[in-house]
Amino acid sequence: MPSLNKAFLVGHAGGDMEERTTTNGKRVIAFTLATSNGKDRPASWHSVEVWNAPEWLSVSKGDLVYVEGRIAYDSWTGKDGQKKYKTKIVGFATNLSQKKSTQTKDDIPF
Repeated sequence: MPSLNKAFLVGHAGGDMEERTTTNGKRVIAFTLATSNGKDRPASWHSVEVWNAPEWLSVSKGDLVYVEGRIAYDSWTGKDGQKKYKTKIVGFATNLSQKKSTQTKDDIPF
């Protein structure tokens, strides 16, 4: 039977992105994303990783971000010997926040 592992999220970044480069030279960014569950309900928090992130992609705290990817699970043994688990979204992200334009009407060619 076919299956599908796909997540689509739109929310606000909980902090500035963390960036690293793999040994193969691929750019990886990670950040948290808060999504709304409706008025008077607490937000849901998601861990997001974007592999092979384009150089133009930057995420700062409060930015509105669209994420599309798959749900992934990590597990490891902590320093205390306890098994640890983390759920994350691995995929593509686009910063939807509108930066204030410095363009004036004289810059527009029509």
